[in-house]
Amino acid sequence: MQHSSSILSVEVGISQTLRLTQSMRQSLAILEMPILELAEWLNGHIDPPTDIAEESSIAELQIGEEEELDFASQRFDFFSTLDPLFEEGVFPEEARSQQPSLTENYSYVEQRDTLSTTSLDEHLAAQAREAFTDLRDLKEACELLAQIDDRGFLPAGTTAKGHILATIQTFDPPGIGARSLRESLILQLRHRKLENSLAFKILSDHFDDLLHHRFEKLSEHLRCSMEDLQKTIKRDLASLSLRPAALFSVTHNFPVVPDLIFVEEEGRLEILVNHAPLSSFFSTSEDRWMEREIGLFAEAVEKRKKTMLRLGKLLIDQQRLFLLGKRCAPLPMSIEQAAAFLSLHPSTVSRAVAHKTVSTPVGTFALRFFFDCSPLDAKEGILRLISEEDKAFPHSDQALSEQLKKLGVFCARRTVTKYRKILKIPSASLRRQYKGGSSAKR
Repeated sequence: MQHSSSILSVEVGISQTLRLTQSMRQSLAILEMPILELAEWLNGHIDPPTDIAEESSIAELQIGEEEELDFASQRFDFFSTLDPLFEEGVFPEEARSQQPSLTENYSYVEQRDTLSTTSLDEHLAAQAREAFTDLRDLKEACELLAQIDDRGFLPAGTTAKGHILATIQTFDPPGIGARSLRESLILQLRHRKLENSLAFKILSDHFDDLLHHRFEKLSEHLRCSMEDLQKTIKRDLASLSLRPAALFSVTHNFPVVPDLIFVEEEGRLEILVNHAPLSSFFSTSEDRWMEREIGLFAEAVEKRKKTMLRLGKLLIDQQRLFLLGKRCAPLPMSIEQAAAFLSLHPSTVSRAVAHKTVSTPVGTFALRFFFDCSPLDAKEGILRLISEEDKAFPHSDQALSEQLKKLGVFCARRTVTKYRKILKIPSASLRRQYKGGSSAKR
């Protein structure tokens, strides 16, 4: 009888795996942050320095003392950062003496007007108070106005007393209070006294054909030439607003703080790494930075600074003509090429350029602008190709992409579509121009 025996074998091998330590992950995260985000992040991870904390506590004690302040002789520095209207209230006599005349500085008047801009709700409410004398009608009108969205539209299917809704739809801005885009456009034409126009008939009876660019069908139903139809669309319809409340929308302009600053001095370019927002963290005593955790932060920030400085020097070497305004677009350069020049891994360079901006003598750009397909080249190429195209057979976005490749600019169709919309250029079907009253065919 034979017994089968199993043999167990053990193999010993050595393999290497790369694992990022906590300090390495922290350094990469700090490298990727733009300067303001980095300052905020450090503020949340580092306690305020002792000397700054002592100064703030002393300031609190001084403010708490009941001491009469002489505002006439003590002009505090922070007042210089306040709004002119606030300062005028604190120092009325001095404000009157320093107020410029209309002939000297018109911007002062413009600033006052900007501060008093009313919102859409206030603008509509003021008109409602003038239009409705009956309190019940006014209450119902205010309830309707509260439903208007930021585009200026009421919800679809909104019902109300006929005269109340009709009155609201006569308010400024024209087209307000509509329940659909079609109704809003019709209200705007009525405001212009164009009820008997060809444009009004298009919106009233053939809106779906207009939306789907069925111009030949429109020309046939309206019994007009393609040329007259195109003129009507450009003159009467293209100028209408798709968002009647757009003029009252509030836009916030946030400041851009560059991470790299290029300065031109006598034809030479100097590079500065902007670490000003981090000055409060580095102005502490050396003993504090000897702590282990704080020392790691300081080391990571210093590595970030050196990497950004090397990246800035590379841009000076490779893009000098563009930075000096002697070339309309930067030379093509990829992340991989930059990494080879700097002897860094491409992922490190990618983190270094992410979410950051650079200030140059020719303007402020996203740092990644220098490492992508140049948008400036692509936009210029799109503008040139469209200006030279046959208006009866305009280029599609795919055709524009193929034409750009022949010019050495590689952009996908969706990228061409994005740049065309940024340039506010309509699609090929809307750019098409008809001649001689008949549709053109290839």
